[in-house]
Amino acid sequence: MDTGILLMPKSWEKMPKPAAHHDVVDDDDQQGYTWEGAYEGINIGKVLEEDDMGTIEKSIAKVVLEAKRRQRAASKPAKIRLGIMRYVYIVIDCSRFVLHKAMPPSRFFIVMKTLQQFLDTFFEQNPIAQVGVILCRDKKAERYVSLTGNVRSIKESLSNVPEVSCCGDFSLQNCLDLALTNLKSLPGHASREVIVVMASLSTVDAGNIYGTFENLRQNRVRCSVIGLAAELFVCKQLAKVPDSPCFCICHPGVPMSSKGFMCVQCGARHCSIPVECPICKLTLVAAPQLSRVFRHLLPLQAFQATPVDVINCTGCGVAVKTEAYACMKCSELKMSLICSISGEPAEEPVVSPVSGHIFDKRLIVKYIAENGTDPINHEKLDDSQLVTIQTDTKTLAPRNVAGTSIPSLLKMLQDEWDTVVLNSFSLRQQLQTARQELSHSLYQHDAACRVIARLTKELTAAREALSTLKPHMKQPVGGGDSERDIDMEQSVDESGISESVQKKLDETSKQLTAARKARGKNAPEGLAKPEDFDAYSNKTTHTGIHSTSVPGITALDVQGDLVLTGGVDKTVVLFNTTKEQVVNTFKGHQKKITAAVLHPNQKTAISASADATIRVWSGSDNDVKQVIDVHQAPVTDISLHATGDYVLSVSDDSFWAFSDITTGKSLCKVAVDNDNRVAISCGQFHPDGLIFGTGSADSLVKIWDLKAQSNVANFPGHLASVRAISFSENGYYLATGSEDGELKLWDLRKLKNLKTLTVDGNTVINDIYFDNSGNYLGVATNCVLVVHVRQWQTLATYSDHTAAVTGVRFGENAKTVLSTSMDKSLRIYGA
Repeated sequence: MDTGILLMPKSWEKMPKPAAHHDVVDDDDQQGYTWEGAYEGINIGKVLEEDDMGTIEKSIAKVVLEAKRRQRAASKPAKIRLGIMRYVYIVIDCSRFVLHKAMPPSRFFIVMKTLQQFLDTFFEQNPIAQVGVILCRDKKAERYVSLTGNVRSIKESLSNVPEVSCCGDFSLQNCLDLALTNLKSLPGHASREVIVVMASLSTVDAGNIYGTFENLRQNRVRCSVIGLAAELFVCKQLAKVPDSPCFCICHPGVPMSSKGFMCVQCGARHCSIPVECPICKLTLVAAPQLSRVFRHLLPLQAFQATPVDVINCTGCGVAVKTEAYACMKCSELKMSLICSISGEPAEEPVVSPVSGHIFDKRLIVKYIAENGTDPINHEKLDDSQLVTIQTDTKTLAPRNVAGTSIPSLLKMLQDEWDTVVLNSFSLRQQLQTARQELSHSLYQHDAACRVIARLTKELTAAREALSTLKPHMKQPVGGGDSERDIDMEQSVDESGISESVQKKLDETSKQLTAARKARGKNAPEGLAKPEDFDAYSNKTTHTGIHSTSVPGITALDVQGDLVLTGGVDKTVVLFNTTKEQVVNTFKGHQKKITAAVLHPNQKTAISASADATIRVWSGSDNDVKQVIDVHQAPVTDISLHATGDYVLSVSDDSFWAFSDITTGKSLCKVAVDNDNRVAISCGQFHPDGLIFGTGSADSLVKIWDLKAQSNVANFPGHLASVRAISFSENGYYLATGSEDGELKLWDLRKLKNLKTLTVDGNTVINDIYFDNSGNYLGVATNCVLVVHVRQWQTLATYSDHTAAVTGVRFGENAKTVLSTSMDKSLRIYGA
């Protein structure tokens, strides 16, 4: 019986691919084990030799002494490898076979006791490693202990495993699949390992276990098997997964992080060269290293000093008059060893291989330490590259005639000192001048920046004042009176909604109803699918549409490729998303814009402001066509009627008004509550145009009949002010959003609440909008949400805005999602 055998692949051989379950592997291909290597290469005839007396006692004593030496060497503590991150799962066989008494008192007891000792040693050598435990009972794998570095908790968990719970058969594949699921998500730079402690003689697997071996190999999970019974072929194949790491002969036990070098004589691997192989004592060097040390292996012969009359140096061409140095091999070669830096004969001449010039070693080493280049051609040079010129005698610099006496030497030193002092004084003067010029330049730059900032501020204020004065300078539309202020009672048409207007509303409603029935319940062709929204990303961001000095875009509407926005800077901007440029900028409001609507003809824009006015703009000439001054408090929302001729407005003065955009007069004005003054925060027309809905600060949603000017239904349920309202395209559903973060869907046929969705964090819902099919609902909170109406679940969340989102709209067939925010940006999401 094979007890406690650790099946490991050989270190240096590439393991073959695991054989399929129907393949047959010959016995000749099977490899040996570690314990057999201890007896390889032993020659009994050489080990046991007889002495002169014919006995082998000395040989036996020698063998015993060598065995003791090996035992002492093996008993030395192993090196602790700190900094190696290892993730290890220990798979324990808890089948009925682990209860056998082959290892008294039982295999289970031996395994648990040995694991306790193994964990202490393992964490001592791998302090930052993590270990998990998987138990297999009755073919079911269970993650008993998750990956953790707390050895105490692992040992306590193992001690709590009851022996009576061991039952059934063992499934190796289920255990490996569970271990792979937990290990493959871990970082690849760490070591991922599985140790299987197996007592069974078989494994019951539901699928092809060799496929699991392949997955382990692809994810580089090392597997080891400790067999408590006889060896299994499948366990031996598992121990070959994945390819074993390489180990070098110079660092035993440490895997090589990169490719190494193999000795050509004995095949031993080394992590770096040059080195002397400890196995065969062969010196290993690379070809580039050998070429660099060639001059040391074959040094040049010493040059010999030769007296000359007048010759030219062979190396540099300088005329030599007294003495030169000739090569012993080629007497014709005569050189002058003059340093190229000092111009004096070099005491220890060296040659630079970069420029080919001769230098005094003392000077060139200092120059390289400061600059790292050759002083002649300024190419990179290292002092190890310098080639020393061997001479027969040490070169001495000829003494100057003026330096033959002590007074002359003192005079020379004094002159040199005076030159250095004068040069230092000149450099200090230049430094002081440069400092003054730099200080003056910095002062001028700072003053220029202050002047530019002041002029920019004045220019912005002048532009805003000019835009404010322009509307007041124009004559009012339809009259010659220059007075612009009109009382609220004068702006309301006393005749109310005339019969002609009611007839026009009825005809438009019938046409829209018939068109909707003709379309049926089929979704528009080319409509985006629910799974498409998850793939949408921020394609375009525009932050320069409105003024950057006053942050925030507060209103949004979309028609085709044109986008109408309003901001805190009191302006309304018409922007072309295809050309990515501003088409028109409308100025005239005195306070921030609260709502904006772009007419379907794309030639008229309508805006509402906190200055209690509604303005109708002409898109062609930037001119205001009408000013509707019907409210006495900030206008909070507007909605364009399906006819395109009338607009609904709601205000904080608790009134809603129905106005004609062509004449600028209001046809009717109704209070939402005759007893209390309740601010209306939002309002929108039904797609048919005969009814509309409003949301107020008292958390109540009301449905109104436009022709009768009466309240026909109420939807209570919100706990805070209703900030947003939107009707679906088919007219059956109404969506509302409040300040407490609740999004509700109402059924207009049954007059009841169908579904409620609470936004994370209970953030304020600023805007909601159905797409043209009614299948999707956009929600603007602190981020952008896309909700599937039928399933009433969130399809996507876009969190690119850095401030509250104030508006959300869908592009054609919901292929794009547009949003605006108080962070001054317009963002377009798409595939």
